[in-house]
Amino acid sequence: MQIVRRLLKFWLEARGGVAGEHLFVKTISRFVQNEIFLGLDRDMIATVSREVVAATDSAYRPISPSTRTAVLKRYPRGIHCYLCQRELSATAGENDDAFLTLEHVWPSSMGGDSVVENLLPACVTCQAAKADAVSWEWFSAHNFVLKPKPSPQELGTVPRAAKIARHYMHAIDLSLERRLSLRDSLEYLGPYSLSVRAGHEFPVTFFDLLTTEP
Repeated sequence: MQIVRRLLKFWLEARGGVAGEHLFVKTISRFVQNEIFLGLDRDMIATVSREVVAATDSAYRPISPSTRTAVLKRYPRGIHCYLCQRELSATAGENDDAFLTLEHVWPSSMGGDSVVENLLPACVTCQAAKADAVSWEWFSAHNFVLKPKPSPQELGTVPRAAKIARHYMHAIDLSLERRLSLRDSLEYLGPYSLSVRAGHEFPVTFFDLLTTEP
């Protein structure tokens, strides 16, 4: 995944300085051969380079009005953040807590497209906490310990990024178990609700938390 991100970042920054589409694949191929996959055969390098061009074109495409409308039509009873359940409004201003954003479940920096299947409504706070992480390991929010049987107030001190990371861990497990897309798993689980495994008698770490019903 780091290689994908590095390739997309390289091309996003280098593309403006390349004169002509006929040089796109050649430019990326040179970078792949010298910096990423030393010794990879020429045909495979060309294939990777073409995929980088295509992924960058789709990943950084703005969300179209029709796509935005199609996403919001999925929530006729009201729009809420898919992570924290905050009520959102399509007419709220950017400084309003109810300001509506559309989160790329698979982030743009990793080639995620602006299509209905990759978008969920999110509040600004969760959007910022999620950032461009693609799975729970990317959040780096696991180094905390709570006392056994923490109170609701103590659970409230768990960083939002850690809550989202734990929720994504549940979603990934569900995706593998039921062969669902990550977006469908997140929508099925609904917003997170933090708790601790029943009967847990030891200090609580990230892996002892639950964000969905057991």
